[in-house]
Amino acid sequence: MMEAEITFRGEIISKYHKILFDPEIDSEDLNEVLADVLIQNESLRNTFKKSEKWEYLDFEHIATTLKKYGFADWEVVKVFEAYSPESWEKIEEKSKKRIIQLIDNTKEWAEDEFLIDLDIYPFQVSKAGIQKYYEYEREGKKFEGWETITSTPIILNSIGKCVDDASCKYQIKYRNVTGQIFERWVDPEILLTSNMKELVNLGLQFIDSDQKNLKQYFKLLLGHAHSIPSEFTAYKNGWKINNTVLITGSYAHTAAGKKEILALTEEISEAYEVKGNKKEWIENLTPLLEYNLIRLKCYATVAAMIIRFIGVRSFIVHNYYESSGLKSISMQVAASLIGNPLELIKDADSTKVGIEKTLEYNTDTPIYFDETSNNREFQDAIYMIGNEQGKNRGNKDGGIDKAGKWKTVVQTTGETPLSKGQSTNTGIQMRVIEIFEGIPRLESDYIERVKETLDNNYGLFQDEIIQRIFRDQDKLKLYYKNVSMWFEKPKTVFADRTKNYFVAIAVAGMVLEEVFKENRIPTKNPIEICKAYYQKTVIEDPTIPYYIRALDTVYSWHLRNKKSFEYSKEIDPDGKYSIKGAVELKGWITANAIYYDPDQLQGYLTEKGFNFERVINDWKDKGILEPTRSKDSKTGEYRYKSWKATTLINEQRIKGVKIPFGQLRTVLSLRDEDLQDMKNSNGNEGIETLHVPLIESCELFLRENPELKNVTYTPKEVAESFIRSKDREELLIYGMEDIIKAFELCKKHK
Repeated sequence: MMEAEITFRGEIISKYHKILFDPEIDSEDLNEVLADVLIQNESLRNTFKKSEKWEYLDFEHIATTLKKYGFADWEVVKVFEAYSPESWEKIEEKSKKRIIQLIDNTKEWAEDEFLIDLDIYPFQVSKAGIQKYYEYEREGKKFEGWETITSTPIILNSIGKCVDDASCKYQIKYRNVTGQIFERWVDPEILLTSNMKELVNLGLQFIDSDQKNLKQYFKLLLGHAHSIPSEFTAYKNGWKINNTVLITGSYAHTAAGKKEILALTEEISEAYEVKGNKKEWIENLTPLLEYNLIRLKCYATVAAMIIRFIGVRSFIVHNYYESSGLKSISMQVAASLIGNPLELIKDADSTKVGIEKTLEYNTDTPIYFDETSNNREFQDAIYMIGNEQGKNRGNKDGGIDKAGKWKTVVQTTGETPLSKGQSTNTGIQMRVIEIFEGIPRLESDYIERVKETLDNNYGLFQDEIIQRIFRDQDKLKLYYKNVSMWFEKPKTVFADRTKNYFVAIAVAGMVLEEVFKENRIPTKNPIEICKAYYQKTVIEDPTIPYYIRALDTVYSWHLRNKKSFEYSKEIDPDGKYSIKGAVELKGWITANAIYYDPDQLQGYLTEKGFNFERVINDWKDKGILEPTRSKDSKTGEYRYKSWKATTLINEQRIKGVKIPFGQLRTVLSLRDEDLQDMKNSNGNEGIETLHVPLIESCELFLRENPELKNVTYTPKEVAESFIRSKDREELLIYGMEDIIKAFELCKKHK
């Protein structure tokens, strides 16, 4: 039978059991009590190892240490007599009395916040200050005692280990000249170099000649660094130490929970405060979570913390809408899940360097910029955000500061798209999800209640969300692959990359919905929500540049509203296509161009989610519009005077947005016969005028359902099946009649 393993306590007791114990007289075994102290105190154990050679300072050290653990004076003397009787006998009586006096001041010592259990000989520290032991001989006489270095004590409370660059900071605890006690973090140079003078400004009392002794004192203290408590410090947010720690402001999160840390920069120190009442947050904000737009923003908040684990690059979710629509409030709701919205949400009116620093200091955590419309240069930062790296820059020492790096999801709001003026630049489009949507107008009383709730309740789901991420950390990549299969396969590189963003948001949504479920907040399906936005913002127009999408939309609008356009006598001399009755004109048709009424055009494009100003500027830049031009007197070059053009139609002068048919043919790849039909078949509802995407949708539906190609199914029956198969937007765009005609054509050429 194997012998039982000896414990550390058992080893200590076996070494230190010299104090006589009589169970009939003594109430407790002092050897047992001493062992408990030795287990906790390494410095005391080291002193006991040399018990046969204890000197005065050793006895004083033992006395003051045992006193703090409740030993009475006679008990301490018993320890001395048991472990170093000869050395104790040699101590002069006056020195023994001094030691006993230290022991007698039990209450006073117990209340001393500056006592430490570290061997710092020849120094000692107490609430009386820092003293150094001295001894010298003069004229044959020996002198010894304690010299006060400073009457304002200072000790090391803890050592801060920075998770960003392995640097250290020291938390000092000190009493100033007015008797106030403070704790403060300082750099090592403050304690060990000539910069120690800065301590004087904190209220410590010493002169230049004392600095040498103080440096030695701090050096001895730091020699016990392994015995001084340590904690994390951080300059930046993000995943640290092989993704085992997530820093959010003044907190370090691990799988075991979170603890407060020192945030070394103002950029992160205040943002992740937890405040308020979760019940109040849920009660007042749950109605807003019913809107998919707000749900999506909440998912994007969590996505910033997980994209590192699923291999998705940083991207932007941009919500643009007119001044109403609760864009900013919906962003605040999303930010309030994890911290203080007022601190987390930045004004987009910032320099590119300022944006870069925000990204660098907030990696792996969500970033919010409000009202990009206030900063025309914000677009310059889009590439940088997606590239996940800033610029190398020279420093004042002549070296190079390395570029900051990040992984994040940036949420922005504005009244215009972020890619304004960048229509053909897919590099920007591939980094941004743009959503034209607002929240319907809500009662003012409710909005005020929402604002008050957000001011006083935030960060309440921070712990739960991050702990859920820790729990699922190893599975997130698998979740990502599985969720990706639910999304329609993209046809282009642009669509594929944007799809990745929506899949990442959906996976983050799965994490968040679990947290909502635990808090009895009605849940939704994040995959379906993200698929719907993916369909709307990517599949329906994955690679077509913005200006072409707008032109294609306007072209389709004309085809469905031919009776609302007036034809010139040049192409309709007999008035065959003249408008009958009171009709609000949408535009005019001439032999070589179509003129759109500016107000009608602006209303329709805005309704379809386009920014009218951007469309007009893009069309001008691409030469699609043909506005009046004049020559510059200095350069001789043509310049645009207006994006509206004037012409005579039916002997009346009209002004409109002029698009030549030649440009329509070139940009939209239209056939001549398509244009001919467009110009001279007003009122003709023939199938040849149907828009190509509708034909393609119908052909795809028949390929997926080959049984419907059979003649036993009429075009009307097929069209009805088509509409029922999904929530078909084609019905809203083209109408049932056009869909039936499309299937007539498709079945005819099956």
